[in-house]
Amino acid sequence: ALLEVPGFSVRQDLEALHHYLAFDFVPDELTPFERIRELRPGHALEMSPGDARPRIWRFCQLEYDVDRSMSLDDAVDATRTVLTQSVERQLVADVPVGVMLSGGMDSSSLAALMAQVRGDPEFHTFSLAFDDPTFDESPWARVMADRLGTVHHEIRVTPQKAMDMLPGYLAFIDEPYADGSAIPTLLLAMTAREHVKVLLSGEGGDEVFAGYDTHAAWKARRVYRRLFPGWFRRGVIKPLVDLLPVSHRKLSLEFRAKRFTSGAELDVPESHFSWRAVLNEDEERSVLRLQSESGVAYGSSASFFRRAFDECAASDELNRLLYVD
Repeated sequence: ALLEVPGFSVRQDLEALHHYLAFDFVPDELTPFERIRELRPGHALEMSPGDARPRIWRFCQLEYDVDRSMSLDDAVDATRTVLTQSVERQLVADVPVGVMLSGGMDSSSLAALMAQVRGDPEFHTFSLAFDDPTFDESPWARVMADRLGTVHHEIRVTPQKAMDMLPGYLAFIDEPYADGSAIPTLLLAMTAREHVKVLLSGEGGDEVFAGYDTHAAWKARRVYRRLFPGWFRRGVIKPLVDLLPVSHRKLSLEFRAKRFTSGAELDVPESHFSWRAVLNEDEERSVLRLQSESGVAYGSSASFFRRAFDECAASDELNRLLYVD
């Protein structure tokens, strides 16, 4: 709608595009357009008649105070309680509710809790299936659906289906967003709407419970740097790892080994970014050539991770990385 404002000239924000290639999304306040900005997460904006500028303030700040008195059993019980309460709230609906079931811990827990809260498994679950076995998690979803007895649907995703859906997918999103699961998720939703109006998903579980490979890499980095001196890591291990043949399998050993050995030499937030980055700074420049043509050198994309890491008041590194995520 902002593009229709009289007198507004549409100009691409090259800095936003620069960072987009690193993240697969446009980060922070940036948008694809110059002179249009977004609110940062956890912030609110208020504008009154006659104000020249809006008032912006932070209304939400996540806290990471560790409760040392809590036992593992206490944590398990509390987690089960709040997750159950959350599912109960979502089921207060006048329309049928289903579950996006990948077969992983998060979505499987939701499906099991939904069956428990309902008192029966007579609801729809939906999973994606891929021809490439390194991407396909449908067998695990099938195991869970069979165990619970849900009405299960498997949606097969092929390269041709993804290509065919690309124009329609782009019409649904508000700005460039290149997460690999986005198009398959749209395909799942289009299938699910024939049966349900609402879908529960396990999105966010990895950010809360440290479930990403990068969280394991943070832990491995500490051991790796303690066991091997810098000259040996950089002069022996990394050159050998770089000789590994390229694999196009999802999260192959070669991909993870090369990412890990490069990122392990950086500070904690920078290493976390390097393991997540889609393109590094040199690759961005080779794609865009923006710096050489415009004469502008944009800041490192890793600076967004560093800022979030530094502003978190948690005492330990892992919680600060969860805050970044």
